Amino acid sequence: MESKGALQNKQQITKRGKTKMYDAKNTKEIEGKLKADTIYDGVIFNINDGKVKDFISNPTKWDGDVEQQAINVEVEVPVECDVVRFKQLFTYGIEASTGVTLFHKKSNMGKFKAKYGKVPETSKSVKVMADKEGFAKILLV
Repeated sequence: MESKGALQNKQQITKRGKTKMYDAKNTKEIEGKLKADTIYDGVIFNINDGKVKDFISNPTKWDGDVEQQAINVEVEVPVECDVVRFKQLFTYGIEASTGVTLFHKKSNMGKFKAKYGKVPETSKSVKVMADKEGFAKILLV
């Protein structure tokens, strides 16, 4: 028989766990905060390095190698009385003998360098495009 304290603790864990689980009766569709088809100024405020699988929620939907090296670039876009933050993934390779970062000119990293003159760095100003639903991406063309 479980003690009263252990039982209460178990109930609390269950209650906390339920708040993080899918609930079909308690849903809300996310809306973009930016005006559709508009270009904004943004700033890269953080870059995390890892593998693709470290940054995506559903690896089965990724159209490439989830073990590939990637950086997850975090951008802030000041709008009116708010700041919109979003993340964008850039993949790259590493030359085994020298450790040099490699990327193709047609990759997102290559397009970023062509547009902004350098690869992504913190504090770098970027142009951000909001899609028709108001969600942001770094402008690469």
